[in-house]
Amino acid sequence: MEWDYGDDDILMDEMDYEDNIEGMPPEMLNGFTHEDYLNYLADTEVYHHDLKFSEVLDQCVGGTLYDGAMLTLPLLCLCFTVNLCTLIGEDLEVFVHGIAIFSGLICLFQFFHFNMTYVLVLSAIGYLIMVVGHSRFPHSRGVVSATACAVYLILCEVFVVRASDWHQVRGAQMILAMKLISVAFDADQGTVKLPSLLEYTAYLYNVGTVIFGPWISFRDYLNICSSPGLSRGWLWTVIKSTGLAYCCLVTSACFSQWLIPTYYGKWWIAYRDAQSFRMSHYFVCFFSQATLAASGLGWSKTADGHVKWDASVSRPYYIELPRSLVEVVTYWNVPMHHWLKTYVFKTARPLGNFAAVLLTYAASSLLHVGGIYLFRV
Repeated sequence: MEWDYGDDDILMDEMDYEDNIEGMPPEMLNGFTHEDYLNYLADTEVYHHDLKFSEVLDQCVGGTLYDGAMLTLPLLCLCFTVNLCTLIGEDLEVFVHGIAIFSGLICLFQFFHFNMTYVLVLSAIGYLIMVVGHSRFPHSRGVVSATACAVYLILCEVFVVRASDWHQVRGAQMILAMKLISVAFDADQGTVKLPSLLEYTAYLYNVGTVIFGPWISFRDYLNICSSPGLSRGWLWTVIKSTGLAYCCLVTSACFSQWLIPTYYGKWWIAYRDAQSFRMSHYFVCFFSQATLAASGLGWSKTADGHVKWDASVSRPYYIELPRSLVEVVTYWNVPMHHWLKTYVFKTARPLGNFAAVLLTYAASSLLHVGGIYLFRV
């Protein structure tokens, strides 16, 4: 799931305009203009700032937490169910992969309904390339898969899918494309063998990563069949990540505008909007850590054999108080940074540093904001 923020104070997107006026009183909509809408937003923000802290808790925080829980807790429950099934069927890989696929498809339908078709089509294209390429072009499957994903994403966004529908599934498509490309490059290099249809589908649709991510490699996913089970460390990881996610959610939705209202000036407004965006990003990152751990993934073993739940998606401290821009780029999304460095930059390095950097930028832009914005740049 991805949030895209444009320059709303300069030009408001038509879809956002229609979505926001739906909740307004009917008598206000007669002759309602864009200028009226901006005034309405300003009045709303001033009113929001005039609320007491207890009123913000009652009128915004409570509702935000309730809506967030209704959307995300079923996903956590499914992840927990998959983890239990891996313990029951520890020696039955077919059973474990089947449960992972079934639960992932349930979540895809819960979040996207029939728009999940676009996800299914891309995954089918990816496996077709893997199977055909195994005999026809065994050392070029990664490049072919990357090209196919880029063409598919651009065609869907620009020509095929409605903007509202595509915006809904863009985040899941990004994670899926990263998985398709990474497993194809790993197969080219011989670090993984050609996965079976069951393994491949389970990797793509694993409930712990199919909605919010994060990206994990195919080899890391196979650890699901040897999950270390439930422990205090596992439980603390799930609770801590979920709690941090909800804290970031209410900060983005409720406290940003309450602490910094519109009349503070443009620089404070710019900081407020940037902070709200970062907090929404942290929500996705922390919750993806929770779903990853809840499904039995995101762990490693130390030298003395102890299990460590150490998967990290984002590190806000290094983003909010960075010592250099490199830390912001690295810790904004750790799995994404690793994926771009491993499968794009290093792969394109033989073409020269400039070409490698340009292709890395293009890949990141295409995955995050889509083809139409890439063309504008």
